[in-house]
Amino acid sequence: MMRWNKFFKHLVVLYIFVGSLICYGQDVQLPNPDFAFTTELTDLNREVRTNRRLYDGQLIDMLSHIDPSYDISLVIPTLNANGIEFANVMPVPNEGLKTDDGKGTKEKIAFAKANDKNIKVFCGGDYLTIWISRNQQASKESPLLKQRINQLDQDLKNGTCKGMGEFGLLHFAKFNNQNVITNKSNSYPVLSLIDAVASNNSWLQLHAEPMEPNGISHHSEIFGGLALWFKRNPNLKIIMSHTAMTSPANARKILETYPNVYMSIKIVRSRQGHWNHLEPVTDLDGNFYEDWAQLFEQMPDRFFIGSDVKFGQKNNTDNESDYPRNIRSLRRALGSLQIEAAEKIAWKNASHWFFN
Repeated sequence: MMRWNKFFKHLVVLYIFVGSLICYGQDVQLPNPDFAFTTELTDLNREVRTNRRLYDGQLIDMLSHIDPSYDISLVIPTLNANGIEFANVMPVPNEGLKTDDGKGTKEKIAFAKANDKNIKVFCGGDYLTIWISRNQQASKESPLLKQRINQLDQDLKNGTCKGMGEFGLLHFAKFNNQNVITNKSNSYPVLSLIDAVASNNSWLQLHAEPMEPNGISHHSEIFGGLALWFKRNPNLKIIMSHTAMTSPANARKILETYPNVYMSIKIVRSRQGHWNHLEPVTDLDGNFYEDWAQLFEQMPDRFFIGSDVKFGQKNNTDNESDYPRNIRSLRRALGSLQIEAAEKIAWKNASHWFFN
């Protein structure tokens, strides 16, 4: 009898343990990446494509941010003054540090509705990125997670939100005291977000830094995450911020493996070492590295322009004060590409998908 009691006690403990895994430990096993990759950084002194002309055609800025404290009425005049007629706006991944109640998304939705021909919006970066990073153990039983995923689902169905973004999967302290985000690509909350985006046939703007400033690699986690997400949702569409912040060799592998992955191009010049580990596409003079230029010309349908401007962030070198300089840098770099490739990247791809 004592032996049977002991057996049933162990059985109950096992049942509780398994049940806890089912209800709370919702992480799915992370698969191996679908392609071979390298973690080695490319030489920052390698060959560049010398600028020979200035691209003076149309530009669509597919990655722009507006701080909730900024006077939103100033945005369009600034865009137009720099030759930008169309733009896609969204919260930054860290916007939820100030408030994660969705205020930023609501303001941007209203802005897009008032300028429906010229402004598109991605939603949810403010009320999901930071919240998920603080609640990565949330399960399918979590009412708070359900509430936030339902809000995303409603936003993606409202006809104004064209995607979810900017979602911070991994974001490290590149300088000063930047907030660190380490979301797990296989956690239940992240997979819930991915599933919601895919079920709405929508887009995900993804910020995923594959390497920490100290050289610790997260390539396998990010690329394994892509494998998992596309296995679950083959129709998922992703724009990886800043050319995925990886080498041109890895970027090529990503684009060849996943037809629904696109990338935005950001010019980073005043790096002071901040971006050296995140594979900038240009040298300090603003010239495209030759390997990047070749990739842009060989796969021009897969790239957008994304300045990463942050209207209202006073101490940020990407704010509205530096926007004219950043746009000029973009135009000079684009001018070194074959004209057909430059036009597709500058505006035709964005027009096809978002502004048609």
